[in-house]
Amino acid sequence: MLLIDGWKPHDKLDVATLGPTLSLLGKRQSHLFSAGDWRADPFIVSLVDDGLLVLHEAPLDDVLRDLAEAGALRSDDASPGADHVIALGDGFVSVDVNTWNQIRRSARPVDLELLTPPVFSSTAAKYQEFRNFVGATEGAPRWSGLAARMHLRRDFEAEVLDHALKQVQSRELPAPIVVEGQTATGKSIGLASIALELSRSGRVAVLHQARRTVRPAVEDVDMYAAWAEDHGAEATVLVWDGMTNPAEYEALSRQLRARGRRVLIIGTTYKKQAAPSSTIFTAAAELSPGEVSRLIDLLTSFGVEIRRPKNALDTSFLAFLYYTLPETERQLRSGLAREMRAAELAISELAREQNEKPSSQQRLTAMQAALQAAGIDLEELLPQSNSDKPVAAQSFAERAPLQRITALVLVAGKHGVPVPIDLALRVLGREGSQSVRDALNSSDIIREINDDNGEIFLAARSHLEAELLAQHEVPVTVEIEVIAEAIRNIRILDGFGGGADEVQFLVSLFERIGPAADLPRYRMHFGEIADALRERRHELGSPRPRLALQESNFVRGYVQWQQDAHEGSLASRVSALEYNAELLDEVLSSASTKGLIRLSLSVELASTLGAIIYEYSHGENGETIEGLAGRLDDVLGAVLDARAVDPGNTYPVDVLAWSTLEAIGTGAMRPDERLDRLAYAVATLESLDRSTLSEAQLAKLDSRGVSLNKALADDAAVWSYLQNLETNTSPAATYFLAQSEAKNVPNGERQALSRLRAAPAQTRKDWRCAQLLVDLTWRDIAGARLLSGERLPLHLSPADLAQIASLSADLQGAELPDLYRLRFIQAVAQFSKGNYAESGKLFREVGDLTRQLSKRIYTSYFLADENQVPRVFTGRVEFADARSGEVWVNELGTRIKFEPRLFSATGDFARSQQLPAFLVGFKLSRGPVAEPRSIYRSRSHA
Repeated sequence: MLLIDGWKPHDKLDVATLGPTLSLLGKRQSHLFSAGDWRADPFIVSLVDDGLLVLHEAPLDDVLRDLAEAGALRSDDASPGADHVIALGDGFVSVDVNTWNQIRRSARPVDLELLTPPVFSSTAAKYQEFRNFVGATEGAPRWSGLAARMHLRRDFEAEVLDHALKQVQSRELPAPIVVEGQTATGKSIGLASIALELSRSGRVAVLHQARRTVRPAVEDVDMYAAWAEDHGAEATVLVWDGMTNPAEYEALSRQLRARGRRVLIIGTTYKKQAAPSSTIFTAAAELSPGEVSRLIDLLTSFGVEIRRPKNALDTSFLAFLYYTLPETERQLRSGLAREMRAAELAISELAREQNEKPSSQQRLTAMQAALQAAGIDLEELLPQSNSDKPVAAQSFAERAPLQRITALVLVAGKHGVPVPIDLALRVLGREGSQSVRDALNSSDIIREINDDNGEIFLAARSHLEAELLAQHEVPVTVEIEVIAEAIRNIRILDGFGGGADEVQFLVSLFERIGPAADLPRYRMHFGEIADALRERRHELGSPRPRLALQESNFVRGYVQWQQDAHEGSLASRVSALEYNAELLDEVLSSASTKGLIRLSLSVELASTLGAIIYEYSHGENGETIEGLAGRLDDVLGAVLDARAVDPGNTYPVDVLAWSTLEAIGTGAMRPDERLDRLAYAVATLESLDRSTLSEAQLAKLDSRGVSLNKALADDAAVWSYLQNLETNTSPAATYFLAQSEAKNVPNGERQALSRLRAAPAQTRKDWRCAQLLVDLTWRDIAGARLLSGERLPLHLSPADLAQIASLSADLQGAELPDLYRLRFIQAVAQFSKGNYAESGKLFREVGDLTRQLSKRIYTSYFLADENQVPRVFTGRVEFADARSGEVWVNELGTRIKFEPRLFSATGDFARSQQLPAFLVGFKLSRGPVAEPRSIYRSRSHA
């Protein structure tokens, strides 16, 4: 857009020279301010009539001031010289350099630079941009073409955009959106386009992360979301083109929700997978009639005529569109084979000119010739003894060094993963050589690309080309050799040392070919990949968590293939799994292994131990099965470790359930052992907060629960053991009998509570009985399951407080997996009694224990009177900023936290200012908080 001010009729700028320039910008893109002297000029009038110029009487300064006063321009937040500006509300906000630099480690904010469409000097320039956009290599999106709306809009884009906006409007914290679809269906371009549209709305702050770079760090996204919230964003949207399992998006979403952040994650995946809490949209492989019409209109707008196809058009047509567009500089229509032959002929000519003619047996590629021109000895790079052997028949080791690079790029490229250039050069043996990089860049088929963080990668010109070439030149055996070579050459850094994350390159590749990808052609080779990972671990001297996780995953996948193919003996398979378990134990024993990687490793350990039980339970040779109860205890330990990181994760609980069923089915455990382990599995299932689970998750867990209870019901020996309760003090027996009474007997909860309270002290402290005792005690007090609702009125009578004190005494020293539940009850009780210091200490412990729980940010209960009516309090502000504050509560004589924006649209409060009357609620994350009375009233009327 062109803005002109202060121009007078007799200035040096000739009015006649302005017309051609304005015509290049398009209609209503040029504005003339202080235009009173020009209204009678015939040339200016003609430009106005053609829509090429808009006249304004007022000076530009006055217009900008009026916009600022109206709130459409935030001159204080986004100065004209600001480097990074995002659209929020009706104006713009400048992103400070510290915020920008931190978030750029994890994602790219969609700022004004990306939103602004390019200005083309001519239709030819616009056409060339369109052709470059269509033929762009995979990697960071070509934002200029997207901003100019040069892409084909797929149907799923409107559906995802509509659902995303509804999620943002919803009061509930948003769940991830995942777009699934095969290669070349427009997922990446579609998500980038959605990112632009969401940013244009001004309602949300948008981040974009291409799958080429490292995964977003929760700390970075949390920081940016907090910054965006402070500047008026309704939410933050992270568009993560990760092409990974939906569980990855859900894990990050849970972490951000646990921190109270309104962050909507929109991701991509190759195939439809179980996604308990995500909404799935599909990028169809065929173009719909509407999409075909839009494609024809798009091409026609650039002068490219195309007939409407009679049959359904596959999206792979888009990948070939690059070759069908008319050329302006060089011919590329010949296809891959002809292009390679032409390059060979050109290189032969170059070699003759340099008097370095190769022998007739040596066929040079474009990259090899460029290396020769760069002064590198081709004798090192070309095959000597096997040049007549077809490339497809050569092993990886038999290929020339440059052919190995090509194979590496094709193997990764067919799965949509670019290769870090340093890794490629390391495979070639010339790390860091600029001349080698120049040679690689001389080939058009393999291109050097930059990701959003500026890291350099090699990629095939298109995903589809890589797949087609790999089919003909890289059989699966060579693919495995390529992967093993990559494992041997990746750089592994203990800390951040700059450069691309090469371990993440491997992890991304493994996600596409590993056990989770369910690609049969790779399964029999999982053992070779696991061996390569093990050899690299031995070379390093100590395991690295991400690689150890992958090694274990491939070992377990290979064992599963052996089972299905009836390969190997039970002893050898169990031995491999035992070795796996020892490796995982070693990694988990390190204090530095924490967060999501600890969760993944714990779940993998539980799955490995469960796989050992499965092997024994399905053995066909009558092997003696010993120590199954102990193995189940090990599974339980891994499951509890995983739940300590993420109490809401259902996968480890499911692992324990099916492992228990497999072990019970062997008949190799004593009745007391069977009862004890069934109780562990059932108690773990019962401990999950069902209010946070999806229908699919609930259905799966209910099915496991039915199977576990059926195993108990069908076990006559176990029932006989239960009936002799008077002669033993088994915690498992006490747990099952109390649970049965609570569920199946009239007034059974009171009876079950009496049974638990009468049990020996050690029985009460068993975590299964302790957990049930906590739940039943709270039900007796509040009439509902603990933490099962939101903003519920709560009154604790003296008798209720006495019950809680007795519960605390009974369970002192008990090791509860979900200790936060007991601590929350104790904290609320201490607050109700006026022991605010002790209550604060307990609430801080609750906050630490619930960092991964999404419901920790919700207000669970309000203090109420004897009639269960929330009590109203008054107080004055102690301090307040844009995000939080503290208020002194007159009736209680203590200070508690509050959120200013809940009480005022501006969120501005001065010290000692009277806060509007409020209620006192309790959160897992912050303890006691003040909230407006209107929140409870609106909830009651909903």
